[in-house]
Amino acid sequence: MILLGKINHRTKPMTAPNANPKWSDFAKYLRAEHLEGKTLVAKVIDIIPEEMYSQKDKRKIIKPVLYTDQFKIGLPLSEINQATLCRLFGNSTRAAVGHCVLLKPTKRTVGGEEKNPIYIHP
Repeated sequence: MILLGKINHRTKPMTAPNANPKWSDFAKYLRAEHLEGKTLVAKVIDIIPEEMYSQKDKRKIIKPVLYTDQFKIGLPLSEINQATLCRLFGNSTRAAVGHCVLLKPTKRTVGGEEKNPIYIHP
């Protein structure tokens, strides 16, 4: 059956600039894959509380998300990264805005599972 006015997304050809997308292009939040194994200097543009699902808590929680001048998507801040920013810039999230930080992907084994979190460094 042919439905008029409907576009079959499977037959639509990919054209530049998305002719060869990366899997990380579909991510909602910043992941280590975006950094491609490199440490990156980024300027903090904003830190915004956002609701997201916590695998650990098995429920939705509010978590701060860091936005930088390097990416359109943000980095949800782990407790470790929150503590680092607090140590560097004080207790106000606004104090970090405008400052540069290092974003570094770091391989870790957590509970027997290989993880690749992004850590913030001064």
